[in-house]
Amino acid sequence: MGDVTGRARPRGPGPFVIPGRKTMKLTSERQIQPHSGTPERRAVPAPRAVPGLPAPRLGGPLRFLLDKNSRTPLYEQIREQIISALHVGRIQPGHKLPSVRQFARVHQVNPKTIHRIYRRLSDDGYVLLRPGSGAYIGPIKRGTLDGDRLLSMHRFFQHTVEECGRMGVDPQTAAQMFSSFVSRQALWNAQIAVVEENREHLDLLAHELRTSLGVRATPILLRSLQSNPDSALAKARIVVTTDFHFEAVRKLSDRPVLQVQLHPDFVPTLMRAAESGTLLMVLSDTSGMAPFLRTLSLLGLSTGASERIHLVESRDPVRLRREALRADSIYVSPLVEKDIEALLPAGIQRLSFEHHISPESLDLIEAAFLFGSDTAES
Repeated sequence: MGDVTGRARPRGPGPFVIPGRKTMKLTSERQIQPHSGTPERRAVPAPRAVPGLPAPRLGGPLRFLLDKNSRTPLYEQIREQIISALHVGRIQPGHKLPSVRQFARVHQVNPKTIHRIYRRLSDDGYVLLRPGSGAYIGPIKRGTLDGDRLLSMHRFFQHTVEECGRMGVDPQTAAQMFSSFVSRQALWNAQIAVVEENREHLDLLAHELRTSLGVRATPILLRSLQSNPDSALAKARIVVTTDFHFEAVRKLSDRPVLQVQLHPDFVPTLMRAAESGTLLMVLSDTSGMAPFLRTLSLLGLSTGASERIHLVESRDPVRLRREALRADSIYVSPLVEKDIEALLPAGIQRLSFEHHISPESLDLIEAAFLFGSDTAES
């Protein structure tokens, strides 16, 4: 029977099967018998997975057929059989090879010779040597290009096209959307209207949309929109508001309306600070904060903690200094940070937030401009 290359089996040592049978055929034809009694039947173990390599397929044990009388060096014989087995899919990267001692004993070759062969196979990229674990078939060479990277890119785009198809987006439209996402030109002159009834909250949302997305965000009080919606939204392509006012804004706007949520860490952090001590909030405008404080109570903030939240406007430096000295922690609105930095005492615990708007809301607004308002609405 021929080997994996189709050649006739050479004379010489018998094949070494990994993992081995109870009886192994040696050059001298002497049989090694199992111990007396009923021999234990062992299941052939699956090839081991190696970190960094795909799990090997169950292609059966790898047989090496070596001819020590051949002019072809043992290294070339082993290398050729590994390449042949990889080519036909008999083995995969990660397939475990016999140890140096096993290989040398079965084929009656000096262990130092096998060690040098394994080392050379490792240097040439065919074998991975892992101290304490053994020798494994290395990654497949896919040519002079970076084959693994090319395959990953191909699979990524194939998966992307399939996902777009499931969403009803044809490949040409998907390509245009990808180009828009990369160039981001649609955000450069994007006009967005932000609607809220709380001036502090309104200006904070508009500020973050400008700094995070680079859009032109115009803050509009809800009462201004109610009095003259056409004038208020004249330049806006998309309108953004909070969950509290979405229905009211949707009825007044002839443009797409998107809801935004606060960052999930913002309110819980304020509540924990108030439960553990006095919390000072320095804002640009405190006049509309009563609904916000009621919301904290509805979310479970205790009465005592609510009373420990002190609000102060940045334009009142005397009260700000006095309240800051008695506070355990302080939150400063990004709208006034630069104005009051010198007024804060050293060593006070500051509550800082990179974002006040949730990542999902920012992504949704960005997608609405990059991919079109019709996409955002659907």
